Amino acid sequence: MSAMGESTGGLEGEAYEHSSQKVFNDLAESRMAIELSLRPGPGGVGTGFRVDPEKAQACIDELTAVVGDLRMSAFGGLRLAFASPATDEVSRNMAECAGLMAQRAQDWLAAWTGQLEGVRNALQDQLAAYRAQESENARSL
Repeated sequence: MSAMGESTGGLEGEAYEHSSQKVFNDLAESRMAIELSLRPGPGGVGTGFRVDPEKAQACIDELTAVVGDLRMSAFGGLRLAFASPATDEVSRNMAECAGLMAQRAQDWLAAWTGQLEGVRNALQDQLAAYRAQESENARSL
């Protein structure tokens, strides 16, 4: 996969990578978890914001799907190894370095997935708190 998210070969994970890029693009372009809309008050100064629970829930749902896909794609916890194409020192070193780079990529993917999961969990907590406060406000009216 190229840096631009385009497929570059016939790898099995290619369809996953392409669909993940689309999900991230859709998420970034069309979903905003909490929509802030400043309302002009006296003198044109913003006085508040509006939360859209449906958009927040849609974002949570998409993040949940992305996290699940990323967890499944991390090669199932397999340790990747590359066979040396020849017995010379350069070939052996190349295979060793390729294995090390693959492991580092897996570690990075796992860490990034954990960060996305943390964002999703924080958003869930905030949405739950918002809904609880809205219910409390409705009861006190």
